[in-house]
Amino acid sequence: MIPLRLCRAAALAGFGLLSAAPATALPVTVRGGEHGPFTRLVLTIPPGADWHLEPVAGGLVLHLSAGAPFDLRRAFDRIGRSRIAALTDEGTGRLHLHVPCDCHAEAFLFRPGGLVIDIHDGPGVLAPLPSGGPEPTLPPDAAASAPPLAPPAPDGPARPSLAVATEGDVLRGVADAASRGLLDPVPPQAGRLNGAPPPPWPEPGGRAPGLALRSGADRDDPAAAPALGRSGERCRPPSDFAIADWAAGADFGAETAPLLARLTDARDKPDPDTVEALARTFLAFGFGREAERTLDLDGAASRERDGLRLLARLIEGEDQPAGALADQAGCLGPVALWGALARGSVAGADPHERAAIVVALRALPPPLRSLLAPRLARLALADGDAAGAGLLLEAAPEGIGGVEIAVLEAGIAGLRHGPGAEIAALSDLARHEPRLPAGAMVRLLHLLEANGTAAPEDLLALARLRRAELRHEPEALALLLGEARLQAAAGSWDAALDLLAEARRDRPGAAVEQALSDVVADLVRQAPDTDFLTLALTRLPPRLPERAGNAVARRLLAMGFPDAAAERLSGPLTGRAGRLLLAETALALGDPARALAALDGLRGERAEALRRGALAPAPPAPSPTDPPPPPDGPLAAGRIALDQAAAARLRALALLDG
Repeated sequence: MIPLRLCRAAALAGFGLLSAAPATALPVTVRGGEHGPFTRLVLTIPPGADWHLEPVAGGLVLHLSAGAPFDLRRAFDRIGRSRIAALTDEGTGRLHLHVPCDCHAEAFLFRPGGLVIDIHDGPGVLAPLPSGGPEPTLPPDAAASAPPLAPPAPDGPARPSLAVATEGDVLRGVADAASRGLLDPVPPQAGRLNGAPPPPWPEPGGRAPGLALRSGADRDDPAAAPALGRSGERCRPPSDFAIADWAAGADFGAETAPLLARLTDARDKPDPDTVEALARTFLAFGFGREAERTLDLDGAASRERDGLRLLARLIEGEDQPAGALADQAGCLGPVALWGALARGSVAGADPHERAAIVVALRALPPPLRSLLAPRLARLALADGDAAGAGLLLEAAPEGIGGVEIAVLEAGIAGLRHGPGAEIAALSDLARHEPRLPAGAMVRLLHLLEANGTAAPEDLLALARLRRAELRHEPEALALLLGEARLQAAAGSWDAALDLLAEARRDRPGAAVEQALSDVVADLVRQAPDTDFLTLALTRLPPRLPERAGNAVARRLLAMGFPDAAAERLSGPLTGRAGRLLLAETALALGDPARALAALDGLRGERAEALRRGALAPAPPAPSPTDPPPPPDGPLAAGRIALDQAAAARLRALALLDG
């Protein structure tokens, strides 16, 4: 079992996440946002760094033990200068906030790597700031001109648009969203003001996950325009997905028992409000089918119930109406999570949406997080985002494990460090987990094939054992075809063809034909002449998929075996390539009529050249006293080619027999 040890030093930039030690002293990104009665700064400090605020004349100074420079280039993008007139990087981890107003500050962590500083109007309890004092002498963005440190090289392949390589960019998505009022720390907690230690941060998984998400429709300003998705549709409010509020505790029986007791009235008629409350409780504990059955009890219908039914199907991973939540693409809030599940993909989601997915996942009750975290992590992996998959797994409740998580961790390792890391992890799992999912074993076989790695015999034996256990399931065919491709890649053509013959006999279908076509194409490209002739003349099935049959015939013709090539082309040919090849083979065999029939209706330079060859008049048959035809005549050239082909075939057969 691979333990779940995902780096907590990393955080959001979309889903992008790469770890960096605090000692690297990378730039601390500073973002700002206006929130009516206060102005907020969000700083991406190194996780675990020591910090405190010191009131000074005309403002306050942030002391950061990591000694990192501050990236102030975007700090004033969304804030004015009434509460924070300027920010000055004084070096050695000191950031001077010039505060010209009669204000006070609150500071707290919202994640191990995120520091929030709020400047409120009026005097306060936490940190009154002296008013007055000298105005700043430096330009407001003086520190912005300082170049950031060069980022470290990433330790594995990453998608540049989704993952970042410096801690100065890590958390940018969350910081930006927080500064815009889309992410709020919950609950606010005092930081180390004047050296005072902060209260303990709540464990993840409770009712307050550390961040609360707000959409544009829920901002403090009631006059603000509602948030819209990319299609222009209004974003669904968070209240539609407030699943954390649908169960007050973690005891399923205690939550459902009172609802079941009052489900029907004195006339044994279901109470609609109780039906909906019970369905919501089922959803909070991850029971989608039970929630749907509950909603069927009274036959009522409403927009709210349609939404509950959709959530039930998404929780169960079942099909939903086509385009469900498609109009919510681009929306922030919990709908981002459910929209990703409805699409079955996170492709196309921008960094803010991806941040919203993680925040929404962390806000769900533990049973739902246990169920959905691996599924969302798989979506991130499918999008090539190992960092995002790791962050989503990290949002799962403590203690979640098992082979499914280990398989996902192997995929994360593969994307970060290359296929060898995933092969090693999956190989270890296969040897120690007797119930390894068939999909993971198929993935291992595919990686071995694609990486040109010979499969250890014990792994092949384990794959065969798993195939035998699943012989009546669709996964058995996937395992067989995976082994066939792996054997072909290793040059074990006989073994591959035996497996495909078995599949053709027992489980015929398009997947088998595609695998046979791929294996034969590899045989034609890679097998030495002797091996190819042996298999082409004695082992290949008489009927091949057209693409594979054409490839075999083309190589046979090039090697001087037009009659064997013609046998491969004897079936009905529908493609242009096969008909041209048949015409060429017929000409090599001296059968212009068959060549013309194959060329019927075809146009193009090659077709016309073959047609001219088929229509060329044959010279009269020579009399016994006539000299042989000159060697450059078309008929003579054809006869010479046939003689050479026959001689080559005799030599090849002698070689095979010897």
